[in-house]
Amino acid sequence: MRRYIDTLGWAFTVYGAFIVAISVVVCVAGLAIVLLTDGFSGEIALVLALVATVVPLFAVPFLATGWGIRGRRPWARIAGLVLSVLVVTDIPIGFALGAFGLGTLLDREVRAEFAATATNLR
Repeated sequence: MRRYIDTLGWAFTVYGAFIVAISVVVCVAGLAIVLLTDGFSGEIALVLALVATVVPLFAVPFLATGWGIRGRRPWARIAGLVLSVLVVTDIPIGFALGAFGLGTLLDREVRAEFAATATNLR
C-alpha cells in the first residue's frame, strides 16, 4: 500500500486543480455570455466575482493535502481522511477519490509510515 501514497497525493492535487479549472471556465463562459448578449448587469458581475474568488478557495485544502501526503506529513493523513469523507458523495470523481483515499490512508502500513515520519520530524 505504500506505493499508493504518492498516487493519492497527486490525486488530491489534481482534484484541487480541477476545482480551480471549473471556476475559471465558469467565469470565462459567464463573461462571454454577458458580452455576446449586451446585457451586463451588476448581479451577473457580482456572481462572476464570487465564483472567481470563492470557488478556488475550496481547492486550497486539496492542494495542501496533496502536497502533505506526498511529503508524508502526519497532519496530511488526517486532512486526507476528512476530505475523503467529505468528497465521497460527489459522484463519480469524488467517490473514486474518497474511496481511494479512505482505503489508502486507513491501511496499517500507511499509518505506520506516517507515524515514522512524525517521529523523524521531532
